[in-house]
Amino acid sequence: MKILFIYKNFYIYEFKGIPQLAAILKKEGHEVRLALSEKEDVLKIIKKWKPDIVGYSITTGFHRYYLNLNKRLKEKVKFYSIFGGPHATYFPEIINEEGVDAVCIGEGDEAIVDFVNAFGTKRMRHIKNWLVKDKGKIYKNDVRPLIEDLDKLPFLDRELLYSKDNFLKNNLLKTFIFSRGCFNRCTYCHNASYLEIYKNKGKIFRTRSPESAVSEIELVKKNYPVGIVRFNDDFFGISQDWLREFCKKYKEKINLPFHCAIAVNTATEERIKLLKEAGCVSLQLGLETGIEEMRNKLIKKWFKNEQYIRACKLLNKYGIKVILNNIIGLPGESVDTVLETLRFNIKCKPFYSWCTIYQPYPKTPLAEFAQKKGYFDGDYDKVDHSYYRYSILKFKNKNEKRQIENLHKLFAITVSFPFLYPITRQLIKLPPNLIFNLIYKIWYGYTHQYLFPQKMRVLQRLKTIKRFFVKDEA
Repeated sequence: MKILFIYKNFYIYEFKGIPQLAAILKKEGHEVRLALSEKEDVLKIIKKWKPDIVGYSITTGFHRYYLNLNKRLKEKVKFYSIFGGPHATYFPEIINEEGVDAVCIGEGDEAIVDFVNAFGTKRMRHIKNWLVKDKGKIYKNDVRPLIEDLDKLPFLDRELLYSKDNFLKNNLLKTFIFSRGCFNRCTYCHNASYLEIYKNKGKIFRTRSPESAVSEIELVKKNYPVGIVRFNDDFFGISQDWLREFCKKYKEKINLPFHCAIAVNTATEERIKLLKEAGCVSLQLGLETGIEEMRNKLIKKWFKNEQYIRACKLLNKYGIKVILNNIIGLPGESVDTVLETLRFNIKCKPFYSWCTIYQPYPKTPLAEFAQKKGYFDGDYDKVDHSYYRYSILKFKNKNEKRQIENLHKLFAITVSFPFLYPITRQLIKLPPNLIFNLIYKIWYGYTHQYLFPQKMRVLQRLKTIKRFFVKDEA
């Protein structure tokens, strides 16, 4: 069977979903290709290669782009279309959209293999995890249990990406993710809905073994240039035993600097010492807001401010650069509450304060709260694909919205240079402008060369800077 995945374009980091599915499908003997819709003539590729299935992995914000693209393509050539990814999981009703033939909910690893193997038969109507449209009727199926043993999954088919983009291939920063699931129930996240979908369907948090994790890094290091490793797990090494074994093997076999994220309540001296000795150079902590009551009651993240102050001091003690993650423009927030979060960041003294503007994602408790309270009109097509640009929520007045959006651009540099605080308070009253965006991107780029240190040739560094400045993710 021939499967063509269509993706918009790459920026600086690799995505993981499609390469994982490609590896699984190829292992089963199927042919898989990838087309970049912003760089290639996708219609020409479909006409020439004639895939049996065309697939899309979509996120909220980009969903309308892919649905419209699929519709335009189907007006000119016949093919069978499948949709998966976060937006498809939480908005499976896109099956009703013109041109959408099937939708995959949740984990697609085993589901896509079963579906492709049954393609063209009546069995495909009844594959778990799938909604299938056939002759005007929609067949809805339950999800299968979660994959318990992640070690049995093949490693990502990175060549699928690298064959399309030499920048990604030669970029010394390579990313990995070894776990699935989350312990937290943050209201801005999809986790609550995910738990409902997979209720009584297995353990939510799972991770590869330390041996498997290190083996994947070894394989990538053997075949591609690697100078620094970034672990994209929400909570890296949540188990102390797992972390101890991983750090030992990583130091012995990889011995490269790395970046990761941990939960603030796991930031013990023993754990941080393990990370430092293994090569950790930078680390992220999810603060979200500096107002403890808002973090507890609105976001349902039950950590105290003292925990963040203590964790930052400990990480600074061991020379690990800290990134504090913040979300501003939460439902009901004002300029004053965002400034309070800014002041708390200054108190914590991170190396960089990462700041995003809240976007109400579908079927999350916080989005439903925002809609109920009148901060959001419920139109998810308005949700931006990036959480770095603007808010779609309603505020008391336009000036408040504008100031919060401006503060996003000046947040990180003000934390790094607290003497700028009174100046920032005045600057955010100005209309949005390119200078604020430039300040944001320059400071982001400058700090990240220390957060993710790597020896790059001049040409590669220039290409990295160019990608960052032209990409619309930040």
